[in-house]
Amino acid sequence: MQENISTDAQKAYTVADFCRLFRISNTTFFALKKRGEINTIKVGRRTLIDCDEAQRWLKSL
Repeated sequence: MQENISTDAQKAYTVADFCRLFRISNTTFFALKKRGEINTIKVGRRTLIDCDEAQRWLKSL
């Protein structure tokens, strides 16, 4: 029996998706990252922001 695994639920955002969703510039994003206000995950050469981390950041505003 095969389990149904939903791949529709997004688990992480790319930097571009995060900036577009929260309406901030790349410069602002990387300033937040440098100050330690948002944590990222590196997957190969890609920088990702976990959805839970994005919500934590949003609530901190």
